[in-house]
Amino acid sequence: LPGPATLATAARLVGADAEQWAIGGGEDFELLFTAPAEAADRLRAIGAACGLALSPVGQIVAGTGVVLVRERADGRLVEQPITYQGYDHFPDSGGGDDARRAR
Repeated sequence: LPGPATLATAARLVGADAEQWAIGGGEDFELLFTAPAEAADRLRAIGAACGLALSPVGQIVAGTGVVLVRERADGRLVEQPITYQGYDHFPDSGGGDDARRAR
């Protein structure tokens, strides 16, 4: 997953997993969007023209949920389900997880 080098450095200093911080640490390091795979080269060119480095991070497949797929040192793929882990900026608004799922 993309993220600033300082994230990896900070995680290493405290013995944490930088990838887990990127997934659910509550800070927004990258703006995510979806696009067809065949648009990747064109989107990278547009990003470059705008001074933005765009990073493909996954794909949408039929089913439910979000899964992080990691490749182990031995080449095997390991799937890790990801649940919502973000920070609720408006806890008293009645929004919470149920409202987020309803959107």
